[in-house]
Amino acid sequence: MYYYGDELTDEQNLDVLKNISGSLDKNGLFCFDTFNRDAFLKDFHPYFVHEKNEDLMIDRNAFDPKTRRLINNRIIVRDGKRKDTPFVIRLYDYNEIERLLGVAGMQIERIFGDWNKSPFMKDFRGMKIIAKKI
Repeated sequence: MYYYGDELTDEQNLDVLKNISGSLDKNGLFCFDTFNRDAFLKDFHPYFVHEKNEDLMIDRNAFDPKTRRLINNRIIVRDGKRKDTPFVIRLYDYNEIERLLGVAGMQIERIFGDWNKSPFMKDFRGMKIIAKKI
């Protein structure tokens, strides 16, 4: 789950899913996109620089295996001004997502590897998930 600012705990992430489930009718659908931790770490880059015109975005990444969180110390340089925008992302694998959804009263209905509806495979960096309330 993504969060800008103070990071959410695993329990708070579960509470978010429970609240979503509680707002759905039976068999209601919830679609979300998240990283696939295993594939993300297989191709992990400690830094990434993106340049557009005169602007820069610099990601300085670290992964904490104990908390399973990506720590990104992002720097944005726009119009010659620097802005630090750090954030933390809890990276989940497929089994963790499936378990969390189950505890929240949902199940995976469909999962794709990209927005072109490619079947999900373990090497896809992202998971596009359609969950159904049970």
